[in-house]
Amino acid sequence: MKKYILCVVLFMIVSSIFCTELDEVKEVLELYRNAFNSGNAQNFQGILSDNFSFPNADPSLSLKIFSSLVYLSPYAIERFENVVLSPFGGDSILVGANLLISMAGIKDTISQAFLFLRENWSLKIGGIIEPERDMRQTSIVPPQKPIVSTEIILKKDKILVPVEIPDDVKGYMILSNSLSRTVIFDKFASDIIMQNGILHELTIAGFTLNWLKVQTAPIPDSSYEKSIIGMIGNDIMSRFIIILNNKKQHLTMIATDQTQPIIPLGDFGIDIEKPHSTINLSYGSPYPLVMADLGLGFEAPLLIDLSAGEFTLFPEFFEELPSNTIERDKKNRILDAQGKKISFSYIRIGDFVRKNYEVLVSPSIDLPGVMIPDGIAGVIGAGFFGKRIILLNLNSKVIEIYQ
Repeated sequence: MKKYILCVVLFMIVSSIFCTELDEVKEVLELYRNAFNSGNAQNFQGILSDNFSFPNADPSLSLKIFSSLVYLSPYAIERFENVVLSPFGGDSILVGANLLISMAGIKDTISQAFLFLRENWSLKIGGIIEPERDMRQTSIVPPQKPIVSTEIILKKDKILVPVEIPDDVKGYMILSNSLSRTVIFDKFASDIIMQNGILHELTIAGFTLNWLKVQTAPIPDSSYEKSIIGMIGNDIMSRFIIILNNKKQHLTMIATDQTQPIIPLGDFGIDIEKPHSTINLSYGSPYPLVMADLGLGFEAPLLIDLSAGEFTLFPEFFEELPSNTIERDKKNRILDAQGKKISFSYIRIGDFVRKNYEVLVSPSIDLPGVMIPDGIAGVIGAGFFGKRIILLNLNSKVIEIYQ
């Protein structure tokens, strides 16, 4: 009898602890849901552990990667269902749940596993065990078409790519790898964008992407062609290896699908026997940056965007230069260089070099929606590399320049 009573008491204690933990986990999941639906990474403060980890990501980059994916996610979490707890050793709990999600009125259920940690008596999410499939794939690339090529138009240094949208909307979009999210101009947005900023379908060079979260923006000025629908941003371009042949005005897109495929370079007019140049990209900001040696004794940080023309330096950059590097008046003030072209004996980016090259000085670039980070000296575009073939791989953070 005493053993029976003891077992009942122990069962009640364990059940009470389990129910308490389950309630606490559900509270944290509700906070997670609200933060996720806001699309703002700052709202995860106090919810995620300082040691938060994301699958297949360097620990130091986990929070940044997770924040970017949340920002780009095309769906909202309506609720968590079938929450299951499993002890994971020490102060850790493995939590599995089904997420009821909605995308433009269409509902679906996906599975997700979290690792919960108890830190200073508070329960926090220490990691995602398996990434949500739709978080990784805000757009879907048909596997049967891994490589597609298309003709492009070069208009005022901008790379225009033909696109199609349902309801017979056809036109062009500007290729802009420094734009964090794809933009649809307001003129077209009301007809093709669904609720929550979701574009149901977009076909680029033969690739059809679904459930794409986009931004809207006004058309910058009347000089833009009526057929330009918007701008293709980094959210799409990072899913592909881009091969741009400026001379032939031809673009090839190779779907990476989270892997690095073997690229048959010879099929794209690239002579693999000739030497090529390599430029490594940096992501100290949300934008792809390169470091340029202008022969001034230090390297200048530059934003790189294929549609940014050739090479533009901002007037603020010259304020930082030594007095003997730029023309000044008698009081050592920099003469107005805006709108002028300044020649450099050489410009080296990676191991690519241009000699006796003229750079335009301008306070801005004509790429709507592209925000220039503080401390950036200027912007370079595909025109800087002349008629060479450019291979851009944003996932590998590298640009290769071929003859």
